[in-house]
Amino acid sequence: MAASDGRGVVLVVNGDDFGYSDAINAAIVRCHREGVLTSATLLVNYPAAGAARALAREHPALGVGLHLNLTGGAPVLPPAEVPSLVDRRGRFLPFPAQLRRIGGGRARLAEVERELRAQFEQMLGWGLRPTHVDGHLHVHAYPRVLPIVLRLMAEYGVRALRSPFLADWLPLHFAAQRTLGAAARSRPTRPAGRRDRLWAVVALFERSQALLTPLGARLWPAPAHRPAPRRGRRALLFDGSEVVLADFLLDAARFRATPDPVATLRAALAPLRAGSVELMAHPAWSRDGALGSAEVAFLTDPRLRPALDDLGVTLAHYGDLTARTPSGPRPR
Repeated sequence: MAASDGRGVVLVVNGDDFGYSDAINAAIVRCHREGVLTSATLLVNYPAAGAARALAREHPALGVGLHLNLTGGAPVLPPAEVPSLVDRRGRFLPFPAQLRRIGGGRARLAEVERELRAQFEQMLGWGLRPTHVDGHLHVHAYPRVLPIVLRLMAEYGVRALRSPFLADWLPLHFAAQRTLGAAARSRPTRPAGRRDRLWAVVALFERSQALLTPLGARLWPAPAHRPAPRRGRRALLFDGSEVVLADFLLDAARFRATPDPVATLRAALAPLRAGSVELMAHPAWSRDGALGSAEVAFLTDPRLRPALDDLGVTLAHYGDLTARTPSGPRPR
């Protein structure tokens, strides 16, 4: 179910990895208070998750979703209960080893479901109801994991999901490139790695996106007025369901790498007259502090909010999207 109702463009700005560290927690709160960040997704299995929970309560306007995780830290369950997902130290296998293990059938799906259920229960037990669900390193989009995620969402009454169609960034990025020319292009990326046979895995590799660009510019032109109807896999998986997806998914890293991120984002959004967009961000990402700091600077740039206002873009979180999207009977 698309989160579009014809009332203009809605932008969700989500900070991933809430709870990963105190630095990330502080960066997310700063971007919420001083910038345009409206949403964050919580890693419940990291040491700073308790502090993030307290910060979420202090900032009720911040939408908080669940950042499902199978590739970092220790599981919520005792490692002995999910042995096919962990190494000898009892920690999750890292990406991409975990991806290969799950995709190759060596990870038991019953263990995947038990661990993801425990992460839902952990967040709910802390008194936080997720506005939506996404995944650390896009684990929610793994082809064998996605059906489990959808079942758990229905069970726990969570309606919104980050789009698992990770090439959804293409249409609006091409719009920006057409408007701004070469200045809008990101710095060169590394060549693509080995492509997985499964369709959803291709988009998991950020560096493979560069290979899609020349063809994608022809196949996914940015819509002038409203999002196109779902087709192909999107229709097969989600038409007729209660799951709410943003119409487009953008990555703040793509804008951060341009000479003027604010102008590039504005150019990407300008063609839209209706629809919903998620801008995925990683403020103060611990694995690269410099890049994380650049995202903080982007999301708190004083020109950004006026630029969005000028386009008539409404800032929201996924809880707002589900509230404005018609639904059928609530899941049990």
